[in-house]
Amino acid sequence: MKLSIVSRGRNDNYGGENYKDKISFVLNKHISNFVRAEKTPNDVEIVFVDWGSDIPLHEVLKINEKLGFIRFIIVPPEITKNYDPPETKFSFVHSINTGIRRCLGDYILHCDFDVFVSYDAFSKIWNFLSTCERMLQYYFSRFHVHELDFTERMKKNVYDCEMNDVRLFPNPRVLVESPYKFGGTSVALLCHRKLFYQVEGYDERMVYWGYQDIDLFLRLWTANYLAEDLYRTLDVKLLHLDHPRIYCGMTNNPHLSNRILTKGINPNGNSWGIGNIKFEEYII
Repeated sequence: MKLSIVSRGRNDNYGGENYKDKISFVLNKHISNFVRAEKTPNDVEIVFVDWGSDIPLHEVLKINEKLGFIRFIIVPPEITKNYDPPETKFSFVHSINTGIRRCLGDYILHCDFDVFVSYDAFSKIWNFLSTCERMLQYYFSRFHVHELDFTERMKKNVYDCEMNDVRLFPNPRVLVESPYKFGGTSVALLCHRKLFYQVEGYDERMVYWGYQDIDLFLRLWTANYLAEDLYRTLDVKLLHLDHPRIYCGMTNNPHLSNRILTKGINPNGNSWGIGNIKFEEYII
């Protein structure tokens, strides 16, 4: 298998208004891209970690074509409560590492449930991976789709939706690059599976909001794997569907955030991604 696309979520609308509709829309678009490109589940998969839902997401999402592309990893509440910080009730790092640890693809693309991938972007990524011989880390500058434009596109057939005429605006923080040519707050991260395993995924001490991507970049950079922005080199735009700022559900202290903790490249140990437990999978 060439590519795994990994994401995570929970069935309680923690991701904002129209949360389940957005997940359904994005997953359907992924599947339409695969079908149009004549790919099969042996070529590409979606690994979606259902993190602590009382009612599993696969029972409530509206997936148009159930062709075996999506693997839902079911992590029950009795497990997630051991990893979720009390202030946020959702551990980004543990949930996404759980997915990364179970991906089968040679390359892993981590993008959230609210990231829209057009067929053009998918084709460019696929063609790039077909000839890629470098194990660098690749990321994508963050562009936003205005919420009103997204709402209009949801009314269309997902096959016809390419968002060529929507209003895009870049996240200004990405335009301020670090000395290492990485601006942080990227919209997605693409790495060879071996790199994720080499650094043991995202740092599982960073259970609050923010900086996980920068920390991962720095650890990979320390291991001599530099970063390349595929928007700048290949004009690949992965689009973040705009929404009000959400601090992982925090209300009392919305600015509680992680500190950069990088010390060495392996912070987690062999059980990273809850690799010592086998979870139920549901395939659609």
